[in-house]
Amino acid sequence: MNNWRRFGAPMAVLALAMVALVLRLYEVQVTEHKLWAREALGLVRSSRVLPARRGRILDRSGKVVVEDREDYVLEFVWREFRREHPLGAIAQARSQLLGRPVSLAEADANLMPWALELVALTPDDLDGFAAGGGLPLKSVRIEELGMNSDDRERLARQNWRRTRAGDARFYLQSLLGLTRREAYLLRKKESERWGALDFLTRSALVRPALGALGPDEARVEFLEEWVREIAAARERLIDLAVVLSVESNDRMECYDELLGRLEVIRREVEDAVADDLFSSATGFSAMRLSSDNLDRLDLRWLGRALVWDQARLAQWSSDRGARSGGSDGLSSPGFRMLAGRVYSRLQVAREQNPGRGLADRVLDELLRPFARVSANKGAGEVLDWRAVDSLLPLDELQSVLEAPPELSGDTQPLFPFQTQVVRELRLPDDFQSRTRPGGGRVLWGEQEALLAQALGLDDHAGSTGCTGALIDLASRRREEWSPGELEPIEILLGRFDRAIQERVYGTLGSRDTAWALAPKRVAEALELRDHLLKDQSLRPRRLLKRPPYSLVEAITRFTEQHAGFRVSMRYERHWREFDSGQVRALGSDVELEPQPLFQRLIGSLRSPSMVRVLREKDDLARARELQAALDRKQGDFVELAQLYGSNLHATQEIGGSGIEGYFDFELRGSHGFQESIGLAERAQDRRANWSQSPVDGEDLILTLDVNLQRVAQDVLERPAFLADSSADPDWWQDPVGALVLARVDGQVLAAASVPSRPQSEAGFVGQDRRSDDQRLLHRVQRTLRMPTFQPPGSTIKPLIALWAMEYGWLDDEGTRHLLDADESLVTCLREGRDQASGYGRVRCSSILGHSYTLHSQAAGSGRIRDMALRDALPHSCNAFFAWLGQHLSVQDHRDLARRFGLGTPTGVRVFEGLNEESPLPRVGLVEDRRPRRFLEPLDLASAAFRQYAGNGLVCIQATPLQMARAYAGIATGQLPKMAFVSQARGVSMLRPPTSLGFDPQNLALVRGLMEQVVLRGSARGKGISPGTLGFRVACKTGSADICKGPVPDGKGGWREGMRKHAWVAGWFPVQDPQFVFVLLVHDTSATSSHGAVQLAGQFLQRPEVAALIQR
Repeated sequence: MNNWRRFGAPMAVLALAMVALVLRLYEVQVTEHKLWAREALGLVRSSRVLPARRGRILDRSGKVVVEDREDYVLEFVWREFRREHPLGAIAQARSQLLGRPVSLAEADANLMPWALELVALTPDDLDGFAAGGGLPLKSVRIEELGMNSDDRERLARQNWRRTRAGDARFYLQSLLGLTRREAYLLRKKESERWGALDFLTRSALVRPALGALGPDEARVEFLEEWVREIAAARERLIDLAVVLSVESNDRMECYDELLGRLEVIRREVEDAVADDLFSSATGFSAMRLSSDNLDRLDLRWLGRALVWDQARLAQWSSDRGARSGGSDGLSSPGFRMLAGRVYSRLQVAREQNPGRGLADRVLDELLRPFARVSANKGAGEVLDWRAVDSLLPLDELQSVLEAPPELSGDTQPLFPFQTQVVRELRLPDDFQSRTRPGGGRVLWGEQEALLAQALGLDDHAGSTGCTGALIDLASRRREEWSPGELEPIEILLGRFDRAIQERVYGTLGSRDTAWALAPKRVAEALELRDHLLKDQSLRPRRLLKRPPYSLVEAITRFTEQHAGFRVSMRYERHWREFDSGQVRALGSDVELEPQPLFQRLIGSLRSPSMVRVLREKDDLARARELQAALDRKQGDFVELAQLYGSNLHATQEIGGSGIEGYFDFELRGSHGFQESIGLAERAQDRRANWSQSPVDGEDLILTLDVNLQRVAQDVLERPAFLADSSADPDWWQDPVGALVLARVDGQVLAAASVPSRPQSEAGFVGQDRRSDDQRLLHRVQRTLRMPTFQPPGSTIKPLIALWAMEYGWLDDEGTRHLLDADESLVTCLREGRDQASGYGRVRCSSILGHSYTLHSQAAGSGRIRDMALRDALPHSCNAFFAWLGQHLSVQDHRDLARRFGLGTPTGVRVFEGLNEESPLPRVGLVEDRRPRRFLEPLDLASAAFRQYAGNGLVCIQATPLQMARAYAGIATGQLPKMAFVSQARGVSMLRPPTSLGFDPQNLALVRGLMEQVVLRGSARGKGISPGTLGFRVACKTGSADICKGPVPDGKGGWREGMRKHAWVAGWFPVQDPQFVFVLLVHDTSATSSHGAVQLAGQFLQRPEVAALIQR
């Protein structure tokens, strides 16, 4: 009986424990079998995506311009740095003991004193600290907690003292550089209670080489070596900082810069952990509360878990609250990002739920950021706005707070869409629209009013209001958006958030103490602390692309000496062809840094758009589901490979601009996938290791020629200065313009644009004489774009002449006006001392008039003759073409522009209008086709505007590539499709030309007159004659006034005149047209004859161009 009393209770407890164990084993083995089997598989299965190489881009001769190479990337891992580097260990150990963040810069400034303080501690010191006792450090004293043992135990537990002591012990051992064997011996000897020996002495005694020495001798030997190691680690970090710095050569400045970068990474890691802990405890992001509302929550638990003081916690809280939108909710970066996500989800929702009405989709996605998590299940799930009963964070407060406040007065729905009346409305799926004269979309008032009623908006002002703009945004089929376009979404998100924040503030009421969160929710969140810290701090952050090989070798060979820094291999885009040389600036030659050739034309890579990321979210979730499945069939592996192959890799970049962007589908390959399994799974004959090799992207062959492009860029950036008093010296110092050389079949050989490098406004000569700031816009590819008003000037005249002859305005000689027999032909003559020659509103370049200078002097009789085309075109008579332009009809002007490809695509975006394989809209190769006011009928109704149009002024604009296409049409009678790419995926990208349909005799006459421009006209003696070049050229010069401004007076000074664009366009050789060229000089004081033609001569005289004729 006594034995039962003695052992009965323990045996009963043991029996109950055995029953509980059996029940748990049953639960694990049967009920939760799939869960734990999947977890076990995760331990023995390993998989990785095998990235594909992006296709190469080659020039027409096969030279590689751009290609993917395996390249080194220097990365930083905070967890490795804080655990293994002396500086990180000191900062972390000090933080744990003080209970506040100690910065790396602060630790570095006190490196050795603090290191000696730490290693002078004993295990008993840390044990006392863990129990709530004080800690005697030389630089600071840490007081004990509480007045008695109970208080100390409670406060120690509340302040994470035991965890902090354990972490400090770990960092101390790391700081001392103990091996695993030495750390094991230290723990073993610690149980023997080595009296009051500190960590430094204990570490010395466990080192085998010092084991025979006494404690004091071993301590001295160990200390000397240890101090040298810490100093050496700091020097290596300084050396690394010098390599990484791009702004300074001073070693300590570089070091300070590096410490600052590492501190930023550390803060990012801690902030991310705090975000995750907060959302785990509350069910919503901290950014869903304003700063005022966050301040009313007791977040000390968060600070204690992360060893933050009140200042650091307040900084995190302020930063998160500011991202929620502040007071007005309009200027917050957080709302801009959220608006982008809403817009992107609208694009995805249209594809995933095509049957859902447009208005419903707008409301669904506007409310998604504020919907309770349970209502927002997944990326592909439809969130029905009519079913949204709870709004974050307002409706979570009752379950989040420890003692939730009683809901005060205002419990009415915040927004109309929460009311039953509005929810019963069925908004139209199809918003009918009508077009207003200015273009755009105007919604019928009734339907727009319904949408406005659901959103609680007061404005129903058609498309100028929020609702109209929302419908316009939602109906677009475009992945990207321009700055400011999403402002309507930002405004609505701000209104929603502001109303919610005000209701939260009113619900929490005025209270002296902060509201504590429910202990259970806090405890559940804190269980994730260690996992989150490890996860976030293990994520590598990129420090430097393509580090020097010496640094790569040092880090890879001596990894333990560079703790926290690692080198990884990634595919990076490499340029093989570069442009370099000298330019003149401020009277001296300046050496140019090598720059990738074709850079603006070929373009660059970028991260995937948010639409693309959201679109692939479900696919990647399906891939992860297949990876974790227990039993899989061969079809599952095929699907897995397809999912990883067709979707973007986590670090993959895609084509963002230029040729890289437009041909991204062809250049981007398909990723591979590799999975390895454990021996147990293999033994069960389930399968062997499985892999799918990546498929690299296809090569792209350009029509461009590296040598010709380099020559064209060189001529524009480094033009030989002219000894011409009428030339513009400012332009030759800081050139802005473009040059195109192409085959007459449309293959572009060179497309150069300047400036091509970043410019400093302070370095410009005569900046006050410039009409604009185009010299600062180095990213514009001017062969395709019209960044400013860009009329073609007199280069339009051959097109006008050919059209007039073809449709009966002029006879074969261009001398007879066939519209009205009673109306005389035009004369170009100065009519008075104060009058200029010209016709109507257009002045001519000849002061006395071409009718006088050409005809009267030639005849020798003083007789003035009417102008004829044979003289008007070579000498570029503005009066003649103003007269001709006036008599052409409005439709004539518009039709001839369209016939020659002006105001239309050039063809470089080869897939436009075709059904092709690319699953996404193509981006890149942006070209300006038709400006807003381009030969508008209302303008051309005026005779003056038709006069301007006849001279390529005021109401018509063009890009150099459009003019090259038009001149290729004159040279051959065929209008080509221009092309930068000749072959992609082994398929020709060249398209056949279109016949212009002009009479061959008319074409021959105009071609002959354009050769006369060189022989006796406006280009005579300018460096492009057959005697100079060795081949015959036909061309037309052109100048177009753009604004008033300073021009040279011919005497070394300046006078008020007209700034202009200067053009020259033509082809060669004349007898067998093969190549067409166009040169644009932007914002100059000189006409084409005093700048552009000579510059074209400098280009055409280069040996690389002459070689074209020989080939």
